[in-house]
Amino acid sequence: MTERIRGKDCEDTGCCATPLAPQPFAGPGEADFPPPFAARFSPPGADVFEMAARAAQAGELGAADILWSADDLDLCLALVLEPDVAAAAARAMREVMLVAVRDALSSLLPPQVGIGVLRDGSITVNDGRMGTVRMDMPPCADEACPPWMVVGAHIRLRHAQGVEGGQDTQVTVLAEEGGAHIPPAAVASEIARHFLTALDIWRHEGEDSLRQSLASRV
Repeated sequence: MTERIRGKDCEDTGCCATPLAPQPFAGPGEADFPPPFAARFSPPGADVFEMAARAAQAGELGAADILWSADDLDLCLALVLEPDVAAAAARAMREVMLVAVRDALSSLLPPQVGIGVLRDGSITVNDGRMGTVRMDMPPCADEACPPWMVVGAHIRLRHAQGVEGGQDTQVTVLAEEGGAHIPPAAVASEIARHFLTALDIWRHEGEDSLRQSLASRV
C-alpha cells in the first residue's frame, strides 16, 4: 500500500520485570513522530479513534494524519490511511498495526518481557492483556478501493487508583512490566516508527510474512 501524502507517495522505509514505584502522571511527554506522519494531540479522555474516523469521512484528515491522546491510565492513537489497493488487501493494515505495537513495546520494555498477539487484536505482555488494535473503513466491496481507513491502538499505562497489580491476572499495564518511566509520547512515536517498518514488510514480502511474524512471540 502506498499512502498519498499531500499529493506525493510515501517513500519506502525501511520473566516479570520488577515494577518501579508509581509516580504521578507527568504529562504525555514530547512526541517525535517520524515523517511522513502529521500528529495532533487531543485532550485526555477523547475517543481519538472515532474522532479520526469522522474527520477522515468528512475530508478533514488525510493519509498519515495521526490523532493521539494520553492520560495517567491510557494511551490511544489513531492513524488515517488512504489505501490505493482493494479493501480485501487493505484490511491487512490491522496486522501491520499489530506488528507495529508488538515491536514498539518490545523495543521499549526489558528484554525478558514476553510480548504476544491474540486473534481478537489484543496485545499481551507476560500473558496479561495490555492493549488492543482496531480498524475501520467505510463499507465497500472487497474489490473496491476504500477512500479512507483508520487503524488505532490502545495501550494501558497504569492501573486506576486503588487497583493493585495482580488483582486481574488477565490484564497488565505498562508500568507493571518495566515501563513506568516511559513517557506516553515515546510509546506513540515508537508505534509510528514500527508501523512504517511493518508496512514496508507488507509491501515487499506480503501478508503471509506478517502473519508468520504475528505467530511468533517476542
